[in-house]
Amino acid sequence: MPLVIDKNTLPALIVSPEPADSHARPFPEEAKAARTRLTLRSASSAWECVARHLDQAANRFIPASCADDPEAGRRARLICRFGHLGAIFGATYALFYLGISHTWGALVVTLGSMGFALAPWLMKRTGSLDIAGNLLSLILVLGFSALCFLEGGMQGHAIAWLASVPLCSLLLLGRRGAGRWMVASFGACAIIAASSFMGISMPPRYDPKWEVLVSAASGPSAKCRRRWARWKSPTSNWCD
Repeated sequence: MPLVIDKNTLPALIVSPEPADSHARPFPEEAKAARTRLTLRSASSAWECVARHLDQAANRFIPASCADDPEAGRRARLICRFGHLGAIFGATYALFYLGISHTWGALVVTLGSMGFALAPWLMKRTGSLDIAGNLLSLILVLGFSALCFLEGGMQGHAIAWLASVPLCSLLLLGRRGAGRWMVASFGACAIIAASSFMGISMPPRYDPKWEVLVSAASGPSAKCRRRWARWKSPTSNWCD
């Protein structure tokens, strides 16, 4: 028996009950994902712009003696990047510490930032990569050791930064220089640990209510410094 369809009901069957623009409107999940992708692309573009300008600034401090030596040029650029980024992050942390009334911590970070900013100029002035690299390593050891005594000793977050100094020295100075600064870093950690075992009190010099914020801010900062140090840095012969 053939199927009979009334012509009067045919338009009702083919017309969708939903509004015409309902399919053109994205779902909330898709709109949120699109906004997230746009934010990440904008942040990535901004970071690339800042990194490009800082890299151009670093080229002005490269000693002329490094022009014909690719490995020396790589190390010189790395020292400049450490110096510039250390000064930027140091100034940011100093303002943060002042905001939470951590005056002694702000003073230590400010002095370290000034030393970091001086390192590229000193390298250009002396033409010595080792002097600048050792200066940066010395600032890291002294600065993080001071922060350990000001922020809880073995219980503070600065002790982990102090233990990571040899990794920075490995990039800046090579294996021999990193070995010397590994001994210095281990000695500083041992002094702090011995002080704790002897009962020397090293309470944080900031209000305990900021503890979570200070600890949370330390991780991303260190990660950004490591990523910048490796930015456009070749991996070959980096341990020589």
